[in-house]
Amino acid sequence: MVMSANGLVTLVEPMPQLVQAMQCLLNEEVVAEAKQTQTQIGANVQKSANDLIDSWVRKASSEDVHDLGVDKLSEWNPATPNGCANLLFAKMMLNLYDVLIEHVWSQFHQSHSLSPVDQITALLGRRKELDEVLQEKYVRRKEAKVGSNEVGPTLDLKQADVLVNASTIAQVFESTVPQEASSIEVLSEVNCELLDWAIDRALALSQSLLDGFHPLHTMLCSTSAMISLASYLLDYYTATNCADWIESRDVSSPSKTKVRRCISSMVFEMAKSACMNFIN
Repeated sequence: MVMSANGLVTLVEPMPQLVQAMQCLLNEEVVAEAKQTQTQIGANVQKSANDLIDSWVRKASSEDVHDLGVDKLSEWNPATPNGCANLLFAKMMLNLYDVLIEHVWSQFHQSHSLSPVDQITALLGRRKELDEVLQEKYVRRKEAKVGSNEVGPTLDLKQADVLVNASTIAQVFESTVPQEASSIEVLSEVNCELLDWAIDRALALSQSLLDGFHPLHTMLCSTSAMISLASYLLDYYTATNCADWIESRDVSSPSKTKVRRCISSMVFEMAKSACMNFIN
């Protein structure tokens, strides 16, 4: 999946993008007006694709990141090809967890059953474990780099990134933030971790909007979804109509700082889009 040649480390056939592409096709997000396939062949293909993603969910939620190919004891030095490859693969795995969480969330949103919640809990735990490893390696690397003139291969970690659909993030906020969301008992054990994940995904999405056009923006950032998400973000930040455990979060908490950045980025982008539409 990771190749190194001529001083350039690249990701080949990344899993997160594959899973997201399959999700988009299954959810008919690529062509919003497309009619659902009625043929038996089409139904079989859809079932096979769903079954395949579900098998990846089971594997990712049940196996340690080391078993999935992330060697926590190996070299992570970005000044070497092997170190770059390990960093890029680990970043890809973080994004794979994100798209699998999104897939399982779509199942929960339809059924509100306990089974998807257990899988989401497991995936969030695996993701947190890997993220902690990455952060530890990053801190150690910064400490070791002081006074060093090492020049490593060209590495762009963003090539592993995926964006979570704004409507998915809004659904998570809708199911965790409002006072009435407290009645969703099956989420009570994971709502804090799930909300923090959604905030991080919202921040990544809003930052991507600021960075410039992304091919998936038109598909993942519909106006209605963005308005809904911005509304929930504002409620969270101001602690308006929120569950008790959210109201207790201080305005200076890291999560609220992230939300403030999200709101400003999204409002700026929506205002810019409105101006462009008015001019045109």
